[in-house]
Amino acid sequence: MTKTISFETEVENGYIKVPDSYDIHEVKVILMWNDGAKTRTKDHKPKLPYLGIDMTGYKFDREEANER
Repeated sequence: MTKTISFETEVENGYIKVPDSYDIHEVKVILMWNDGAKTRTKDHKPKLPYLGIDMTGYKFDREEANER
């Protein structure tokens, strides 16, 4: 059964705190905000996991890649 609640809160360091009065363990999140709300785009970088690949000795052949 899906239930819906509504509350307003501040986003702090990328986290949204659900008030303690709700005993919620799993949620589906839909965000809505006012056009006049503060937004930060400065220095916004997606947080992706580090992927290290050793490319030593790898030779890229453009002609071979174009044949595929």
